[in-house]
Amino acid sequence: MNRQQYLDLITPAMEITVKKHQDYANDLVGLDSYFPFGMISHVQMIHVKSQRLVGLTRSGREANYESVKDSLYDLINYAVFALEHLDKDPNK
Repeated sequence: MNRQQYLDLITPAMEITVKKHQDYANDLVGLDSYFPFGMISHVQMIHVKSQRLVGLTRSGREANYESVKDSLYDLINYAVFALEHLDKDPNK
């Protein structure tokens, strides 16, 4: 995979974050408020999304909401949120 292919794959994740940022009013509430226990909260959300993927792939059924692809985009975004948290305070 080259750089452009990689960017093409992750661009939808970035676009979802921008749209959800507006829906969740993060400019008023702040992203950190969704992760009150710091890195533990970030890891917990990554775990939740990974379990969603396990359930979806084991069931073999098509999801009504939050498909495998949607969940993978969420997983990318939660990982980026965790990286941002670490960049703000590497000791946490």
